[in-house]
Amino acid sequence: MRRTLLLLLLCWFSQANAAPLELSTLGQSATKGKYDPADTARPGVCIEIIQALMHVDPDLKISGQNQLKPLPEVEAALTEGRIDLFVGLIRTPEREAKFDFLEPKVFSFQHKIAVKAADKGLKIASFDDLRKLDGTIATTQGTAYVAFLEKQGGLKIDAGSKDPASILKKLTLGVNNVRFYYQADLNLIDYIAEANLKDLVVILPHSFKDDAQYLAVSKQLAAPARKRLVAALEKLDKSGELKRIYARYVPD
Repeated sequence: MRRTLLLLLLCWFSQANAAPLELSTLGQSATKGKYDPADTARPGVCIEIIQALMHVDPDLKISGQNQLKPLPEVEAALTEGRIDLFVGLIRTPEREAKFDFLEPKVFSFQHKIAVKAADKGLKIASFDDLRKLDGTIATTQGTAYVAFLEKQGGLKIDAGSKDPASILKKLTLGVNNVRFYYQADLNLIDYIAEANLKDLVVILPHSFKDDAQYLAVSKQLAAPARKRLVAALEKLDKSGELKRIYARYVPD
């Protein structure tokens, strides 16, 4: 009798775990390395991760990733429970007050610098090396990169533009003595390719900081749905698929 009851419970749990689950999300605009639904061959790291989640859990359906919105709108929708999840957010105390983050992480950005091809031989392995060189470091206005660079002290920083193309123009022309462009590796690769500057601008190998990116969920999302997502993430992490997806966009 006990064995029969146990078998019934296992059967019920298996069926419950495999029940269809439909969740909603959004994509992030102006970040083709993460979300580029128009390019079916390379739709972006985050879209590929969403596809992989649905592959390892065939009864999980996630929709909305092709609808691109600015990040503040995405965060507002997640905070208000208008979407269930979002793939690709840095975990901060401010964000943790508004929504939750699931482990394991999905990938990590590396903070790197781009330079003109003529400077590709520079040996830079620390902020001290940058301080010793004559040149301004450009980064994106209104981002966490600005505060991080200011915190280092002794650096000449140009954060006067939000537009990557404008920053790359400053770099290639030496406007305001800009000699370095500080950004996440995935973003730099995307911006340089989009500006068709692969022959003129290179990314140096040193990583100044790693920023882990997570799958964030609405605080209103039910526990069973969270468990399904965590189980799928763990499968992708243990199989190495998360690393393989990121490596397609940011090769070693």
